Amino acid sequence: WKLSQVAGIFPNTDSVIANPVPIATEIINGRTYYVYSLQQDFSFANTGIFYLPLTYTAAVIENCSQTEQANIKIEVKPGPEASFNFSAGVCLQDTIHFTGTSNAGIFNITRYNWLFDDATTSSAVDTSKRFVTPGAHPVRYRIIADNGCMDDTIRTVTILPQPIAKFGVDASICSSDSVYITDTSLVAAGSITSWQWNFGDGNTEVRTNGNPFYHRYITAGTYQVSLIVSSNNGCKSDTLKKSTIVLPAPTAKFGFDRNVCLGQFIQFSDSSLPVGGPITQWHWNYGDGNTEIRTSDSNFNYTYAAIGSYTVTLTVNGASGCKSNTYPLTVNVTAKPSAIFTLNGKACIDSTFSFSSATVYNASIPSAWYWEYGDGQMNTITTTHTATHGYQLAATSVRVRHAVTFGGCASDTTEQVIPVIYRNPSASFSINDAT
Repeated sequence: WKLSQVAGIFPNTDSVIANPVPIATEIINGRTYYVYSLQQDFSFANTGIFYLPLTYTAAVIENCSQTEQANIKIEVKPGPEASFNFSAGVCLQDTIHFTGTSNAGIFNITRYNWLFDDATTSSAVDTSKRFVTPGAHPVRYRIIADNGCMDDTIRTVTILPQPIAKFGVDASICSSDSVYITDTSLVAAGSITSWQWNFGDGNTEVRTNGNPFYHRYITAGTYQVSLIVSSNNGCKSDTLKKSTIVLPAPTAKFGFDRNVCLGQFIQFSDSSLPVGGPITQWHWNYGDGNTEIRTSDSNFNYTYAAIGSYTVTLTVNGASGCKSNTYPLTVNVTAKPSAIFTLNGKACIDSTFSFSSATVYNASIPSAWYWEYGDGQMNTITTTHTATHGYQLAATSVRVRHAVTFGGCASDTTEQVIPVIYRNPSASFSINDAT
């Protein structure tokens, strides 16, 4: 086979076959002929008619060299033109759709062949493929006509890497706290530009960076946090889901019996509400620099060393380790007031006496002035430091008593004596007619 003498054929290296094996036989005019084939594929650079020189040797050839020469006529016709398109999806998780767009010309295309770089194939006119690795993937498309003419083309599909969603979240938190979320998502090429969060409580958020952040849940329960990240190439990750448990926290609450005078004790009583287990610790801050951790909810007494207004706070810890909110109340500790007072008025029936307390007080602190007038009539409580009273009966040694409370702190009772309440004189006269 003298391939080197044929213009535009490839490959063009001469081929010598010793002891060839026939592929068929034919009987012509009673004589048997053997059919041989050069079992190799060739391509031509141009169309036209070409002649392939062939020299063959056989014992039955009747000449001295037992060799003859021949030329095989080869007609190369314009073949079909293979081409194809593929869909725009180029992310690793996408399915790429390939569509044959070949020009069949005068040919009747009967066979199609797709060959991918992972050795998978398809014989459909159009096909689909999902690649399992990113990078450049050559795709060969071949069409074959019913006369054996064929064409193929190769195009490269570049598959972009799929980003990988990764994040960390607290396994459990207390309902009074916020869950801490950290992102560790990655992508092999390009960059991540979008973080789509779903917190499992009806709230979602699209963030533009992977910085750590907090999320607060309103109620206790188990929540599933999910994340999808997108790259600058438009590729999306699979959804990553993780659970976080929000444990119930107890509610702190307390009361006290009264505001007090300096030197008196105040009694605190706890009314905190346990949730999800018993309360194990009570953290008291008395507002005067002193704190205490108690392990019982029983009532107890506390004495302040100085007058003032103190903000007392309580937080409690539950058996789950969760801490409550901080509950505050204000306690007033005042100096014991002195109920000094003055009285003015005429010591006569129906005259009005005025009474005035000289006690210094703070208008911002709830205060009350108590008056007992000593005549058996109704006593009064005033919200200012003055009072008036009229006596209806004459009397001696009328004892007026007075006391004051400031912010729940009561004074001692003081007393003054009105020596006598006089009757009013009765005027009368007569006329002597004798004169």
